[in-house]
Amino acid sequence: MPHRIPKFITGNYYHVYNRGVAKMPIFLTPQDYRVFMRLMFHYIKSKGVGRINLLCYCLMPNHFHLIVEQKNKNGISKYLQSFLTAYSMFFNYKHSRVGPLYQGRTKARLLQNDADLFQVSRYIHRNPRKITKTDKELISYPYSSFSFYARNRKSFGSKLLSFFENSQKIYRSFVLFESENERPDLCPY
Repeated sequence: MPHRIPKFITGNYYHVYNRGVAKMPIFLTPQDYRVFMRLMFHYIKSKGVGRINLLCYCLMPNHFHLIVEQKNKNGISKYLQSFLTAYSMFFNYKHSRVGPLYQGRTKARLLQNDADLFQVSRYIHRNPRKITKTDKELISYPYSSFSFYARNRKSFGSKLLSFFENSQKIYRSFVLFESENERPDLCPY
């Protein structure tokens, strides 16, 4: 399974994403989503895997988005290789399939500044708008970190909230606000 091996810079934030080969689903059951998330969090804490901070995520039926911060050299590369390989092996075994699960290399884009970080987090957290109809459904979407930010639950992305006066309410309003400029150039998915 090919993975992107760019020069990730320690201390920087990246938008990481990929989709299923031939745009096929990479999540077929609720268990698939849960296993992906369990692996995603497990490998953050795993010894021998590069250190990263996960700021936000969203899993859609045929693709995923993450914002991660590299904490040490090769952290993101080791992390992605470990957890995406583990998930591919699980998915292929469970669904009796062979071959690559993801469409090409995992993509990563450096987030240039704080404004870029906020806009990409908004884009990621709004991604389920394609399958949810109301703000309540978007906030409740179970495969996104948005519910952590929107519901005053313990958040793992305090970096984002620190710029919104540590207020989940302000960040929630920022994400839910309908904008004419939805930044479609952030990701081709």
